[in-house]
Amino acid sequence: EDVPFESRRLLANISGHKRSDHADELYTARRETIRYCEQALPEGEFGLFGTGWGQDAEHHPSYGGTPRHKWDLYPHFRFGLCYENMSGVPGYVTEKILDCIRSGTVPVYLGAPNVASYVHADAFIDRSQFSSDAELIDYLRTIDVAGFRRFREAGRRFLHSREFERFLPPAFVETIVRNAMDGSAR
Repeated sequence: EDVPFESRRLLANISGHKRSDHADELYTARRETIRYCEQALPEGEFGLFGTGWGQDAEHHPSYGGTPRHKWDLYPHFRFGLCYENMSGVPGYVTEKILDCIRSGTVPVYLGAPNVASYVHADAFIDRSQFSSDAELIDYLRTIDVAGFRRFREAGRRFLHSREFERFLPPAFVETIVRNAMDGSAR
């Protein structure tokens, strides 16, 4: 579904509510951004979806339940928070950023320091380039229809590129087989 820019809400987070004591976890950063958005954005501009948020001790006024599919929700938002579960791990790029791009939503990514080696840098917003949630949200609010289209067009180019192919099943199988053949998979 291609929802017009003007009809889209500003920002969505679709993730499970999780916690960790690991030094490099990003669950805390995700929760802090969610809390900031719930306090700073007008009602309806931010949507929180996923498992576990409804049972959280904190009340989340933006919580909208667990979607059947991410692609049912993302087209109704301009931007999607894509915080990996861990930071600082080169190459740790999961489905989060890909789900947004494939759904026509611009990812706001935080995680792998070398994400631009895997996903075209003009197809997403790098959260690490902002000093605060306030600065990030101010930036998102400045992106107009033309800017939004540029991100989406870059995302479409990425989806048709050789770089995207490494995320598809044949490349995954090839990686497993190659590692098994050279003895690195144990």
